Amino acid sequence: MELGRRVGCPGMDFDSDAEIMEEISLLAPIYGGMHYDHLAENHGLQWPCPDRHHPGTEFLHKYYFTRGKGQFTITRHQEPCEEASKKFPFTLVTGRGSYHHYHTATMTRNSRRLVREYPQAKLEIHKDDCAELNIVNGEMVELHSKRGAVRICTQVTDRVKPGTVFSSFHFFEVPINRLTIDAMDPKSKCPEFKVCAVAIRKVSHD
Repeated sequence: MELGRRVGCPGMDFDSDAEIMEEISLLAPIYGGMHYDHLAENHGLQWPCPDRHHPGTEFLHKYYFTRGKGQFTITRHQEPCEEASKKFPFTLVTGRGSYHHYHTATMTRNSRRLVREYPQAKLEIHKDDCAELNIVNGEMVELHSKRGAVRICTQVTDRVKPGTVFSSFHFFEVPINRLTIDAMDPKSKCPEFKVCAVAIRKVSHD
């Protein structure tokens, strides 16, 4: 599918891939010279390429870094906004669950082989916590926080520490971000959506 074929996107009516690249070159200085005719003449270009006369950059930082030596900033450790409690005794950490899937898996779950290797969302939980909760590997549980709940299959492991559970955000059937918090780091403004307090409840089969 050509990049220029935009359907139902107001303001994105491009007639060709070249028109899209033309707009990118106008808006992003590092791609300023990457017009389609210039790309064709050079069999491709590497950024930064600020104008039509620039040959492209073979590679960055050959002899030195542009900004000089590395810049490090020391910060003090800050506890997460929401910590485990008696009602929500586990800390949920979210991330990429395996090398089979990426982000929301909109592409990787179109591969039968990748789906075969990692077919469903899993809640990684330490074996000691499983023993205390009387949970067995592969059992369905309800994971809930102050903001919502999801049902998810357990995976007994020692990859996580007792008191901590892990799950990915690859599977829309288990929208794990319903549980996470919208607090933000006061300096970087990054959302604190990877750590929150949760409880685990066995699912009744009645």
